Order: sequence, then structure tokens, then C-alpha cells
Amino acid sequence: MKKRIFLFLGILLILVAFLISFYTFFRVIMLFIGIGLIILSFTMNKNKKYIFLIILTISLFVGSYWIDYFLFSKFNHIPIYVYKIESSKKVKVYNSFFYRIYSCDKNLILDSNKTKPYVCGKNDLEEHDINAFIPEVISSFKDYNQKFIKLNGKISKISGVDTLELSTYKEAEDSLNGYVEFNTDYTVRIKVDNFDLASLRIYDNITVIGSVYNLEKVEETYIVTLADPLIIPSNIYNDYTFDVVESDSNELVSFVDKTNDYILGLSNIFVHFDQDNVYELSYLITDSRITVKDLIKDVEYSELKDDEETVKAKKYELEKFNILTCEKNDKVIFANKKSKLNIDMCEK
Repeated sequence: MKKRIFLFLGILLILVAFLISFYTFFRVIMLFIGIGLIILSFTMNKNKKYIFLIILTISLFVGSYWIDYFLFSKFNHIPIYVYKIESSKKVKVYNSFFYRIYSCDKNLILDSNKTKPYVCGKNDLEEHDINAFIPEVISSFKDYNQKFIKLNGKISKISGVDTLELSTYKEAEDSLNGYVEFNTDYTVRIKVDNFDLASLRIYDNITVIGSVYNLEKVEETYIVTLADPLIIPSNIYNDYTFDVVESDSNELVSFVDKTNDYILGLSNIFVHFDQDNVYELSYLITDSRITVKDLIKDVEYSELKDDEETVKAKKYELEKFNILTCEKNDKVIFANKKSKLNIDMCEK
């Protein structure tokens, strides 16, 4: 009689655990008690051998695990064999042994091999400044472990083709070309598999979303490692304006080292991405962030010809300065608006 009661109660508890459609730890307790009661009911049969009970136990756990997975894959039923990590009201992750489920504002996305980077919306997490937030993460690592966080900061290091670092920093007196003073005592390390780091530069503003994976101290540096990252380059570099400093010199002066680029009647050209990010144009050209082709793209030009009507150069008129490009030797001259540009300059 007891055998039947235990068997019935075990099956009932397992069914109730599967029928509950929301996440709660009580489902796991009910499932395990149910499996335990079923096994107990069979131990009351003296003819059953230990090998049978071992096989039965393994079969019940494995079978319930795959039924659990099947119910999610077919009906989006929240599994039992998972534990929930809540990063925000909209972002949750249900982790299991061989898979995990992203819950993005209640939209469930399966990551069958735990290989997908962050897949939820960029605005589903609150953005934090690295200077204030990383010391907090380090001091309360257990509270943030495996949670996704969204950080805004500046790139302090790029290693190879797959690793970048963000360190806390303070503004410098001379912030030209994005320069800041990094404090490498607090660093975030991100290994990236799905983004081309060649498009990024040291001192770039950047936003990173990733799960807090590890914390270690190397000498005097605390390093927080983020896993499954989503890299969000800053959009401030998409648009820019120019500012020029004029000079009374009528001589061609080298503008960019180791190139054929010169300035005439100018001391410098500054590029303003926003109020806090001002760069020298020569620096950006050297760093391949901006090219001469970018500057003259879609700009109307006039052709400068010799006596035989052969085009020797092209003159581009921008708002703050002009550009002369020489056909013969790829020489480029950046000149103030008052300078008279001619093809003889290409020969100098």
C-alpha cells in the first residue's frame, strides 16, 4: 500500500512541478522529492537489485531534464533545471547545464551552447560610468557576479585582435586628441570574438555590455573580466566640424609626418567631434581615422590645368579651408581660404 502511495505522490509532485509555468525554486524541490518518492517506492520491493535502482535514478533525472528542455523549445515553458540571474527588470538569464535562456523584456531567446553574446536591447540595462561603477563592482563582486552590466568609458589598451581594456581615468589639463590620465588600478578586460577591433583606438569613448565573469588582482591592478560582450562604439565620431588657426607664413610646411601632406597659411586644423573631444587633423590622418578622401568626398572641385590643358591638380573648397591635391605626386596641401593655390605648388 505504501509503495503505491509513494509512487502516486512522486508522480503527482513531478507533474505539478512541470505544470507550474513560472520560475520558482519550489519547482526543483517538488521535482527532486517526486523522484525520491518514486525511487523509494521501488526500494520497498525486495526483489529489485541495486543496479536497477541506479539505472532508474539516472533515467528519471536524465528523462526529466530532456522533457524540461523539450517543453521550453516547443512551448516556451520556463524550465525547472535552471537558475535565474537578474541583471535588470528587463534582462534575465536562465542558466542550465548545457544551455541558457535570455529573457529580454519577457522575450525568451535560447542560447543552446552558451556561445551567444549579449542579445537583449542596448537600452534594457542602465548605463554606468566606469569611474564610479567599477570600484563598486570590485567591492561587491558577489553581488554582480554573472550579471550583465553596461559600462561607458575610454579604451586604455588593445591587445592583438580580440582583447581590449578599459581603465578608470581622470580628465587631463590637456585633453587634446582624447587624452586622459588612466588609473590602471581598476581595469575592465573584454575578450571579443565578434567585433573588428581594428576600427577602435586608444582613448576612444566606448560603451560595453558584458556579464561579470571574473575578478583578479595582478600586482596593484584589480581586473574585472566581462564575458559575452556587446561592443557599442560611440556615435560621436560620426559627425564633426573644423576649426583652423591661421598663419601669416607663405611657405609650405609639413603637416603629417612621413606623408606628402602640407599646410599653407595655417598653423593647425582642429576637428571637433563634440565639446569634450577635440582632435588635431594631423593626428587623425596619422591614426587613419580620417583620410583625405573622406574630407573631399562629395565636395565640388575645380581643375587646375597647364598650358596644354592637362589637369595637374584639383582644388576643393571646404567651409574653413581649401585642399589642393596634385595629380602627379599625390601631394596634398591644406591652405587657408585666402591663399592662392596653383599647380606650381605641386612641384615644390
